[in-house]
Amino acid sequence: MSEALPFESLPLFAGMTPAHRAPLARILTVRELTPGEALLTEGTPTEHLYVLARGRARVERRDAHADEVHEVAEVGVGAVLGEMSIFDGLPTTASVLALEPCAVWQIPFTALRPGGALVAPSAPHAAELSEAYEDLVCSMARVMAARLREQSTADLLRARERAAMGLFVVDVLVLLAGYAVLLASLPSVKGSLPGSTSYLSLPLIGLFAYGGVRFIRRTGLPIASFGLGLKHSLGSFGLAVLATPPLLAGITAVKVVALRVNEAWRGMPLFEHTDVVARFQEPAIQRLVLIYAVSSFVQELIVRCALQSGLMLFLRGKGATARAVVVAALLFAVTHLHMSFFFAVFAFVPGLVWGLLYAKRPHVLGVTISHVVTGSYVFFVLGTNLP
Repeated sequence: MSEALPFESLPLFAGMTPAHRAPLARILTVRELTPGEALLTEGTPTEHLYVLARGRARVERRDAHADEVHEVAEVGVGAVLGEMSIFDGLPTTASVLALEPCAVWQIPFTALRPGGALVAPSAPHAAELSEAYEDLVCSMARVMAARLREQSTADLLRARERAAMGLFVVDVLVLLAGYAVLLASLPSVKGSLPGSTSYLSLPLIGLFAYGGVRFIRRTGLPIASFGLGLKHSLGSFGLAVLATPPLLAGITAVKVVALRVNEAWRGMPLFEHTDVVARFQEPAIQRLVLIYAVSSFVQELIVRCALQSGLMLFLRGKGATARAVVVAALLFAVTHLHMSFFFAVFAFVPGLVWGLLYAKRPHVLGVTISHVVTGSYVFFVLGTNLP
């Protein structure tokens, strides 16, 4: 554990003269905080001024209307805390909790004020402390002014970022709608165009992949924020390996129940294709699997990397991630309406699973692998040719 920085090296005290720092040194105390321990609690007054000398702390406020707690800021060494409450005498407007072992310099600010116990005529060193108090207040004013300037700049940057993310989400929704509409239109134009619709879809898939990457790069954020790059890649792969077998078992169980419940389906085979090895050795099937893999990657790029990531960055408050997962899964299901309404409804469940995997380890690799394996199993092994 690192040592607490000497108080004279911290910005608040460094702005004071040495002659005024010396009296303060006699009344300063150090408070140690464990992770999660509260230094200040929202709604309670304080008589001390605090300066963080070691560690990091989280500043948070409670939204009484939504009964949610929002993180306001994360602060580090040199941060001045509790200054608003000791200036206006009102309860603190935020809570401060240690994120790691912290050390805090405590100043008995109320006792230093005119009429306070430390500057009473009978108190020792009252004159020195009175002068130190005046210098401390001036230094606080400089520190607070600098923080207000930084906060103003940060607020502007956050406003720009949220506006950009809002436009990004709208762009992705338009892209996703165009993707679904054009894929749905392929069967209707199949007769007037040469080749299979599977092959005809490849240029469209490439076009929408380009659009998704272009939108992501235009945000200016690191590509890791959108599940690309190397970060979380191994973790997402591991989650896919763990989650895909139960997903396949669940899909199989659904078909078992469907075959038993619906009289029209009774007697139909559970697995439409039992010659799995031979089937996947067929060149035509291999080409279809390859096309499906490319299509799956693009769908995950648009739905998870672009849309879900954008919503996770844009939305705030309790349940924001859950809402992003559900919305992305719903729109993923919508992209399958061109196959059938039943299939689109059915696609919502794996979409939800992949959304949860992505929220846990945001990377395109894991969800794409699970998507390809699941889809190949459904289309080329289990089969979907029900009456």
